[in-house]
Amino acid sequence: MFNSCTKVEVENVFDAEKQFLSALNLYTDNFMATPVNSTRVQRAEGSSNFETIYLNVFSEVTLALLSEFENIRTMQDVSNFIDRTGASIEYTVTETNARFQLDVYASDIETALNSMVSEAKQYLYAIGLKEHEIQEMLINKDLPELAVISIAIDYQLEGLTSPSLAPSCRRACSDSFTEAVNWAAAGLIGGVFFCGGGLICTGFVVAMYIREVAAADSAFNACVARC
Repeated sequence: MFNSCTKVEVENVFDAEKQFLSALNLYTDNFMATPVNSTRVQRAEGSSNFETIYLNVFSEVTLALLSEFENIRTMQDVSNFIDRTGASIEYTVTETNARFQLDVYASDIETALNSMVSEAKQYLYAIGLKEHEIQEMLINKDLPELAVISIAIDYQLEGLTSPSLAPSCRRACSDSFTEAVNWAAAGLIGGVFFCGGGLICTGFVVAMYIREVAAADSAFNACVARC
């Protein structure tokens, strides 16, 4: 990718990549620390800093489960709860999810998501893509704007799956890594559509995608180390 680039251009790409990767980690950390209120304390009238979500729990509702739910304080707690129960985030109250209402502080999440898209685009610009090319990628595959994050990660990880990784052991590592990243990307796109514009749901899907890619990257490095 850098054969015809000047030293300054290469440095610009590395700087943009570093900034993008830093933004990924910062976003996930900040999102998981987002305050959550599960005690239904009365909000100030007219407050727009919170978004109400409901968790549809598919496992048996026990006293221990209810106690765990009532102790939720951050989105990391929500993530742990979802992992353990298989619950899903919903925005419409029903008979089954009414007791699992959460008020999530959401005022910074839209800004953070927009910032992530901006950082992803800056990285794509640095490696030579134009805005119209990025938009064509999205339009051709009917993808939401947030998919720019996935596109940027794909380019950033491209070197790890290049043919130069042969012999076969490393190629197997590469194949497993590619499969995991593609699976995570499919989850991101499907999740964003499922969320229907809900900030908390969308923010959660993006955070989970970033974590899955990081896990795939760690597994890839461990696999290569064993070759």
